Amino acid sequence: MLDLDQRRLKSIEAHTGHTVAHKMIEMFNLWLDTTPKASRSRRKVLEALRKSVVGENTIADEYEKHLRDLHETTYVPLSAEAVSILRRNIQSLNEALVSPVQVSQLLYCKRCISEDTLDEMERIDQRRSLDDKKTTLLTAMQETVSSDYRKLKDIATVLFDVEETKDIGNKMMTKYKEKIPQDDDSALVQPQETAGSNEDCASDILKNHYSALSQSITEPVHMAKLLHDEVISDEVLSCVISTRGSVSDRRAVLLKAV
Repeated sequence: MLDLDQRRLKSIEAHTGHTVAHKMIEMFNLWLDTTPKASRSRRKVLEALRKSVVGENTIADEYEKHLRDLHETTYVPLSAEAVSILRRNIQSLNEALVSPVQVSQLLYCKRCISEDTLDEMERIDQRRSLDDKKTTLLTAMQETVSSDYRKLKDIATVLFDVEETKDIGNKMMTKYKEKIPQDDDSALVQPQETAGSNEDCASDILKNHYSALSQSITEPVHMAKLLHDEVISDEVLSCVISTRGSVSDRRAVLLKAV
């Protein structure tokens, strides 16, 4: 029925001092090791053994206990798997990241970093180096995955969409699909406009499109003047105009105010 190698079966049978139940467990272990996708059929094996026609309840109980013990000694929590996948790529990410602020904006859209982290990434501070910003972002990513391992998929998607980190993102996604059961992954809720107050809905829409706005607003001062009175205050307009630095710095001030 299991179509196993006869020589290996005979070797199991020849073991002296082993009970019939132990030999049956060895047989099923051989099947799991040599048959593709066999691990998905463990439950079917147990059900088949317990059928009245077969009547091997004792064998089924022993085999189930063996599987439970095996699971307890080899099982790695999914959160630990996800964190491990990310950490194995941290050094490569640190070397590949050339636009950590842009990546932080994309991650913010996916709810992979907090608004406080985004603020810190976009904050204008001549004393902070590129390496400092990389460290801030990578630390935040690890904290996110530690609290919700499924967010690793969103992080990998973002990295795949950035040219400099495309290969790393692809590698992480491959490992994610290999290690994280897809049935469990389906429970992941993607960013969307949720029911609530108009202010909450508007905030969600802005968050979902934050990165796109960051890339499309090329004249933040002009945009601030258009939004003046109706959307932003005199103080915000003055802050956008007076902010020293690049266009992205002024744009960050404007988006935060909105």
